[in-house]
Amino acid sequence: MATPSPPFLPSSHPCGSMKNTTNYSKKIFTLLGSLRFSFLLLLLFCLLVAQRAIIAQKFVYLEDPPWFITALNALGLNSPDLLSIPMYGLLSLLVVNLALATISMTKRIKAKSIGLGGIRGLEAVQSMPISVDFFVPADGDALLTTFFEKKHLKITRESSASEARLYGIKRGLGRWGVLMFHLTFLVILVGALLSVLTRYAGIFDLAIGETFVESRDRYESVTAPPILFSGDKKFHLRLDAIDLSYWKPGALKQNASTVSIFTEHGVPLGERHLAINSPLRVDGVEIYQGSKTGFIAGLEAIDAVGTKAQGRVKFFLPARPDEPMISRVQFPGTNLILDLELFTDMVGTIKGLEGLGAQHKNKVSLLKVTVAGAHRIFNGVLFGGASLEVEGVTVRFVSLTPFTSFFAARDYGVPVIFAGFALLIFGLIITYFWVPEQYWAVVRQEENGERVVIGATTEKFKASFRERFEAEILALQAKGENFDR
Repeated sequence: MATPSPPFLPSSHPCGSMKNTTNYSKKIFTLLGSLRFSFLLLLLFCLLVAQRAIIAQKFVYLEDPPWFITALNALGLNSPDLLSIPMYGLLSLLVVNLALATISMTKRIKAKSIGLGGIRGLEAVQSMPISVDFFVPADGDALLTTFFEKKHLKITRESSASEARLYGIKRGLGRWGVLMFHLTFLVILVGALLSVLTRYAGIFDLAIGETFVESRDRYESVTAPPILFSGDKKFHLRLDAIDLSYWKPGALKQNASTVSIFTEHGVPLGERHLAINSPLRVDGVEIYQGSKTGFIAGLEAIDAVGTKAQGRVKFFLPARPDEPMISRVQFPGTNLILDLELFTDMVGTIKGLEGLGAQHKNKVSLLKVTVAGAHRIFNGVLFGGASLEVEGVTVRFVSLTPFTSFFAARDYGVPVIFAGFALLIFGLIITYFWVPEQYWAVVRQEENGERVVIGATTEKFKASFRERFEAEILALQAKGENFDR
C-alpha cells in the first residue's frame, strides 16, 4: 500500500517575499505622494500656524479669553514655540509629499507623451476628432513634408512602397507646464523650510567712527540662533558718515550712511553707501539702514572711593518740534536712576531741523539732570566736558556723537522662494502660451491618385485650433490640386 503523500504546503519562496516588499513600497510611495495626504498635511499645517499666530498675539493673557484660547490653554498649547518640532516635521513631510507627487506626475506625463506620440496607421488617424481625408494627384508625401516643415514641426517618418506615415509635434515642452506649476510649491516649501532653519536678525547702533564686529553678543537685540549655520560671520562695519535730512521735524527726507567694510582679519573691502531701500550684502548677511537716529552721550561716573564706570546714553531725534530728547540711565551697582534731557545745537546741523538748533543760542550741548524716583529732584545742568555731583557720584559729560541704527538679517531661504515664484511664472507662461500641437498623416497610393489622411490634436483652445486646422487644410488641398475631399 502506497504511503499517502503529505499535504501540499506553500513554500516561503524568496521571490514571493520580495514581491510583497515591492508592493508595500509602491503603496507607501503612492500614499506619501497622494493628493489626500497633501490635503491632510496642509490642514495640520494650517492648525499649527493658527496656534502660533493666536498665541503670539498674547490673547492668552486676556481676562475673558474666547473659547478657542480656553481650549488651547486646556490642551497645554499656550506657548508659540511649544509645537516647533512638530512644525518642522510637518514641513519636512510636505517636502517629501510634493517631491513624490512630482515624481509621480513626471511618470504620468512621460507615459502620456509616449501614448499620444509616434507614428499611427490610417484607421487610427481617421478616427481622430480632428481629421480630414482627401486625394491629390501625386507627390502627397512631399506636399505633407513641406506642410509640416512650414509649421516648424519635429517630424518622424516611416515609408514603404505604397504608404508613407508622418508624425509631427511642436511646443512639446508645454506638456510640462502643469509639472512646473506643481514643482513651484515644492521649491517654495523648501525655501520656507530653509528660511526657518537658517534665518536670524539683529539690530545694532553705531556712532560716527565706531566699528561693529559681527557677533551675537554685539547686537542690541537679536533673534534666537538658527538651527543651521549658526556661527558668527565676523565681518567688521565702520560708520564713516551719516546723511540725514528732513522735510520738516517728523517728516524724514533722507536717511543714509557711508560705511566701510572689513573682513574678519581687518582687510578692507571698500566703502559703501547704505540707504533705506539700498541694503548691503556681506558674507550672506543683508545689512539695512535703520530708522533710529539721534545722539550718543558718553558719560563717566566716579563714586566716593574712586571707582570709575563708563557708559553710553542714547537720545533719539524728536518727531515733533516741541518733543524733548529724554533718556533714563541707572548706574551699575547703585540704586541711582537719572532722567537726562539733552539740549544741543548739533540738531541744527541736520538739514530740515535748523529751527531746533537755533533754540540753543550759546552753541553748546548740555544735559538737564533729574533724579528719578517717587519724588523727582532736579539736580542741575551738566555741560559738555564738565562734571556734576549727584548723591555722592560725580558724573562727567565726556562726549556727544551722532548715531544711527542698522538692521542685519540672514535668510538663505529667500532666494529659493523667489526662484519658486519665478518658476511659477515660467510654468504659467508655458501652460497657457506654449500649448503642444501634434499632427499625424498617412499618404497611401491608390488607383486614382494618392490618398491623404491628416489628423491633429492639441490640449487647449481646441475650438480655435479646429478652425485654424480647417483653414490650413483648405489651403493645402488647393495647393495639391485636389479633386475630391
